[in-house]
Amino acid sequence: ATMFFLDPSGNALEFKAFADFSLIFAK
Repeated sequence: ATMFFLDPSGNALEFKAFADFSLIFAK
């Protein structure tokens, strides 16, 4: 499932979320 959020500027944070997950699972 793809989840994304819009920040106050209206930018999709989907890719930032995936980047964070990558860092978490990379440990």
